[in-house]
Amino acid sequence: KARGTVCGIIEEPVFKRLLVSKALDLTVVESTFFVNVTVDGKSGKFLLDPSRGWSTFDPAAAKDIGMNLGEGRINFTDNTGKTSRSKRGAVKEFKAGQVTVTAHEFEVIEVAKMFRAVPANTIGAIGGDLLKRLNALVDFGGKRLFVRKDQ
Repeated sequence: KARGTVCGIIEEPVFKRLLVSKALDLTVVESTFFVNVTVDGKSGKFLLDPSRGWSTFDPAAAKDIGMNLGEGRINFTDNTGKTSRSKRGAVKEFKAGQVTVTAHEFEVIEVAKMFRAVPANTIGAIGGDLLKRLNALVDFGGKRLFVRKDQ
């Protein structure tokens, strides 16, 4: 059975999941979707990056919340051609709507170097790892992110 929206049709298991979920509004900038969240008391935008297996946190935001950083696991080449290695650190609390995830680890990389059209106050990117922990379902057409607490 389908596990998402296909041509506007929502299959029964997904529909039941939506009934116990909270919908968060998404904003769109040049085909990139963003959601407002709070991380260790700091509010900001996170872009959705479901195809990536890991989530990203901005170094300036990491400094603001006092994140302890260690060596990261990602080597990347930014949009200027410079190669760098990420740092890695955990947040105490990631809150999307009424759903809270604790002790989630992020790769700490400057978000604006990885993605185009990053608006001000963008402090990270939500990858597949964090979407899974949020029990999330993305409705791109309706510009909503459904998140659900663990049962």
